[in-house]
Amino acid sequence: MRRLLSGMAFLASHLVAFTVFASSGDFQLYQLGNPSVVPEANENFRIFANQLGAAVSSFNLSPPETLGHSAFNFAFEYSAVSVDTSAAVWPREGAAQGRKPPVDLLLIPALHVRKGLPFSFEVGTRVSYLQFSRMTAATVELKWALNEGFFYFPDLGVRGFATRMLGTRDFGLTTAGFDIGLGKQFALGGMLTLTPYAGWNPLFVDMTSRIIDFAPARTLEQAQTQPLADTDAFTHVALLSNRSNRFYFGLRLIGYVVEVGAEVSYTKTYGDREVLAFSGKLGLDF
Repeated sequence: MRRLLSGMAFLASHLVAFTVFASSGDFQLYQLGNPSVVPEANENFRIFANQLGAAVSSFNLSPPETLGHSAFNFAFEYSAVSVDTSAAVWPREGAAQGRKPPVDLLLIPALHVRKGLPFSFEVGTRVSYLQFSRMTAATVELKWALNEGFFYFPDLGVRGFATRMLGTRDFGLTTAGFDIGLGKQFALGGMLTLTPYAGWNPLFVDMTSRIIDFAPARTLEQAQTQPLADTDAFTHVALLSNRSNRFYFGLRLIGYVVEVGAEVSYTKTYGDREVLAFSGKLGLDF
């Protein structure tokens, strides 16, 4: 009984903390400044777009080999992502309201489902959540293994993907890209397999801005008298003009049907910003 009560108290305390910080990771673009007044506002918006796009697309967590034509994989994934969170380029809602998330990292839990297809193809979908916010992201992907399990040669695979961010208030974000990966599976004692892998991922980011009110504190009378005063939209961050390069390295361990993985990735984004992600997964391979 004591353990049950302790567990309930632990859960309740975390639910309260989640409620307090539930929206402290959302964004308020007016903090970047009105682009018709602040010269660097559009530049900061572009830096923000590329960082956020890299963050929500910053993990692969699977080697280049495919599952096989009849197999499924279900996994829970978690990523901790470091970005430049200075106020000039990261307009977090919590900063404006005197609140901030408990950690200065982007924490992104996700559910990932993959299905093997004939001829060394594989499809997958991932739904991820930007913790302490109202935002989620949906990803679809297609992988093709050009070589897998052929003698002593490393596995070689190509994966294409697209991600759309949902629950955003003032902007729309889409990312797309492909990665080329190399990996090699090693047997451990006849019961386990260990697969180190690495790859390169060109990533493209597209972000559009809605009309932003850059004076949200004005009175209702002021807003009704001059509804368009102090409003503007940021310049479109175009997909083909905003490419970043991501490099990643990971390890996957499989025992029977249980899969455990870890991955680290590094992305150099626009404005000389760096996005560093540490990710892990726990899955079932059928």
